[in-house]
Amino acid sequence: MAAASPSSSAYLQQQQQQQQQQPPPPPLSLDAIVGHFVASKRSLAATEHVYRANAIVDAARTHLEEMAVYAARASYMRQAANAQVLKLKAVRLGLERVGDDGHDEFKALLATLDSADAAVKNVLSTLKTTTIEPSLRDVDDEPRSLHTFVDEQGMHELAADFRTYIDQTNNAQNQLDDSNAAFDDELATIVHCITPVRQDVDLKGAAVLFKSLEEHAAEMASLLQSLVRHYDLCATALKHTEGGGEAAEHAAQVELPEGIHVDALPHDLPSQQPMSAEERAEMLQVLDNDAAEVDDVVQEIRERVAEMEHQAEQIADLLSIVRDRHAALEKACALMTQLAERLPLYVDAGARFVHTWTELRGRIEEKMEELHGLRQFYTGFLRAYDGLLVEVVRRKVVRSKMQRVAQDAMRRIRELHEDDAEEREAFKEEHGDFLPADIWPGLALPPAAFEVKQTDETDEAMPDIPKDVWQKATDRLRRSSL
Repeated sequence: MAAASPSSSAYLQQQQQQQQQQPPPPPLSLDAIVGHFVASKRSLAATEHVYRANAIVDAARTHLEEMAVYAARASYMRQAANAQVLKLKAVRLGLERVGDDGHDEFKALLATLDSADAAVKNVLSTLKTTTIEPSLRDVDDEPRSLHTFVDEQGMHELAADFRTYIDQTNNAQNQLDDSNAAFDDELATIVHCITPVRQDVDLKGAAVLFKSLEEHAAEMASLLQSLVRHYDLCATALKHTEGGGEAAEHAAQVELPEGIHVDALPHDLPSQQPMSAEERAEMLQVLDNDAAEVDDVVQEIRERVAEMEHQAEQIADLLSIVRDRHAALEKACALMTQLAERLPLYVDAGARFVHTWTELRGRIEEKMEELHGLRQFYTGFLRAYDGLLVEVVRRKVVRSKMQRVAQDAMRRIRELHEDDAEEREAFKEEHGDFLPADIWPGLALPPAAFEVKQTDETDEAMPDIPKDVWQKATDRLRRSSL
């Protein structure tokens, strides 16, 4: 048999060399020739493997062409999708910064508000613990603190306003967070579709596999051709052997694999030229040598088609990967189109948050000014109360001084009055007998009477402020003025 593969050719050359060195074997019997004929006929069942090989090559070629188309489309879609994802991430980053900036500003504003609120509460606590001095109250009044004069309703309304603005700000932040979270989910789904196809499928590997398939198919066709030539040679040997036709017909009764039939000698064989005994012996020698390799050739065909099946599966797997990636990119593009339709809603959510936060921040700052004003007012109230205590003491001291001055004046006036009366009496005794009574109407009048006294009673009830209370109030006033 004329071998097709390089290994088979080397084997035949080795066999021919060995045959040349050995004495020629005895001529083949008719039974042996018929056996070779039947075996050669059976070996032609390998034709199915060759057909299968051709089908595999055709399918692989179609797969390779399909892969090229899908890969080209996928490459374009991937580049476009990656570019769009970068733009979408830039928009998402902008929205995140809007939310972060608003959150940071709100957090800083709350810290300032907490500080102002703590200061007000500290002042109010001091008002609650500062009891009005008993001497300043009516006798029937219950003990009260300075907190009694605080406008509780105004404080409650201010606190309610702050709670409302804070809740509205938190709601605006939550709405933006929900919008951004939905944006993230859509973008993550798109990225998940794109991630497995960050790179192109290596089509070079598929091309290498396809080339190997073509080589296997060509080699299998060559091997099948050698089996056909061996079958023709068997038929020729039977034609040149006495009783060969009858033996071939008998061989047709042998059980063969399904689909394989051995008929009588082919009727379409060309007319055989007369063959010498030497030529026939040489033909039979070649026939016998080739017959020894039939099973190896059939086995090689089977192994090659099995390898082709495996390689075809690899190409099919690559095609499946390419199809899946192409489908993933198509899904990503479809999702991106949907996201593009909703993108204005996400951007509008950021704009609404900015508008809402700007408005609420202004309101909170306005209310903080009111809170700061209340703290200043109630702090001034505390200072005024301390000033009142000091003022009461001061007035009491001044009144005492005025009383002392008045008492000293009355004492001096009385002394002057008495001296004047004595002088007038002495003048009367000395000169009264000589002066007519009507010479001066005031001659006999007594000295002028003067009196120094309090002209009203409005400041008569002066509270008695204990010295330690006055001292503490004075110290607080001094510290607050530093």
